[in-house]
Amino acid sequence: MKNGFATLKDLGFSNRAIAHELGRVNQTIHK
Repeated sequence: MKNGFATLKDLGFSNRAIAHELGRVNQTIHK
């Protein structure tokens, strides 16, 4: 049952996706 709360699996995926996006943004800024 979620009730608006993300599961640990969801959080792990989100953190990885966010880190990936931040990495891409940083590469663009530092080019």
